[in-house]
Amino acid sequence: MDNLLATDKLPSHFSGKRVRIKKLKNLEIQEKEMSENKTLLRLQNQEKPDQVVELYWDGDRGRFITRGLRHLFNVKEIFITPEDFLANLQEYASVLYWLLESMSTADDLNLPFAYQDEFTLRGKTYRLLDEGNYKQLTESTSLQEMGEVAEHGTDSRKS
Repeated sequence: MDNLLATDKLPSHFSGKRVRIKKLKNLEIQEKEMSENKTLLRLQNQEKPDQVVELYWDGDRGRFITRGLRHLFNVKEIFITPEDFLANLQEYASVLYWLLESMSTADDLNLPFAYQDEFTLRGKTYRLLDEGNYKQLTESTSLQEMGEVAEHGTDSRKS
C-alpha cells in the first residue's frame, strides 16, 4: 500500500511535523476522528482480548460515546452525559464493562442480546434511554428521590 505524506490536514498539535500515514479510502474521516474525538477509556474483554470497546469524547455532540459495540455485537452505541460520567467515572466504566461481558457471553451462547430499559448492578439502578441511533446510559432516579427533589427543590443525592 502506498504511503501518503500528510502535513496539511493534521490536528494542531502535529503542526509543523511531517507524519507518514498509510493511504486509506476514508483517510479524511479518520483524520477528523483523530482530531475531534478523544479516547478516554478502553475496555477489553478478559476472555476475548480482541473485543475492545472505547469511550471517547465527542466535542461536537458534547457527550461521551462508546465505539465498538455496534461492530462487535450489532447493537446501538451508548452515550453518557459529561455530568453523569465525570461525577461517577469508575462506576460508569464498571457498568460499561459489565455490558461488554454480558454481550460477549450472549454471543458465545448464540443467544440474542437486547438492551434492557432498566437494570440493577451492585445495588444501583441504571436506565438505557433510546435516543435515535444511540442509547443514553444514566443512573435511574427512584420515584421517592424524585418526590424529594420536587418537595425540597434540590437533589438529595448531591448533598
